[in-house]
Amino acid sequence: MREKEARRAIRELAVREGVTEKKIIADIEEMIHTTLEEIHQRGDLASIQKWAQTPCQGEIPTALELIGYLSEEIEMLWR
Repeated sequence: MREKEARRAIRELAVREGVTEKKIIADIEEMIHTTLEEIHQRGDLASIQKWAQTPCQGEIPTALELIGYLSEEIEMLWR
């Protein structure tokens, strides 16, 4: 995974927005939880399956895991 690049992106965003890296990470992780709750409430099976494919060490991906995974997915699309 691209944890180093994810950390750099978070750091740059924090500087640009004038907030801490912890704030950026907390906001992203809150969005992850909100999104997962919404797709489960809607019963959106396609989205649930896509999230299940996101590699992570726990049950839910962290902000760094998600950013790293998405950057890899985008890179594969550009090839």
